[in-house]
Amino acid sequence: MKRHLLVIVLLMVMASLCACGHSEKINEGTQTESYIQETYTQETHLQGTNATGVPDGQYEQPMVFYNGNLYCYSFQGVQTTLASRYVVIGSIEEVNMSKIPTEDFCGTGVDIQPGQDVYAETTDNPSIIFVGLGDSYMPLRLTDADTIG
Repeated sequence: MKRHLLVIVLLMVMASLCACGHSEKINEGTQTESYIQETYTQETHLQGTNATGVPDGQYEQPMVFYNGNLYCYSFQGVQTTLASRYVVIGSIEEVNMSKIPTEDFCGTGVDIQPGQDVYAETTDNPSIIFVGLGDSYMPLRLTDADTIG
């Protein structure tokens, strides 16, 4: 009987110790999350970034200028394949995150980088072009430049 009582007491002590250690880890995790959030808020304030993480004064929306027209990504996803009617028409030559592009094969926005291939149908003014992202293609639609800003 004493032996059973001793085992029960030992199990209760071990359970208490485990609970205390777990409680400290939860509190430590909360403090870490709080510290990360505070640090992120301070860095965001110092860098002048907006809620999307893109610094103020820079464009988040991917845009490419081609053949006298501005093409914009409308956040509708990417494609993993392209129809055979789309061919490489050039590649991104310059990216300026602070201004809307006004010269062919120049771009702005996240995911747009120099050297990326640009695909389109072989028409004078295609309604859609694609930017190669390596393993996928980002569609950009013909846009009225006056609506961007």
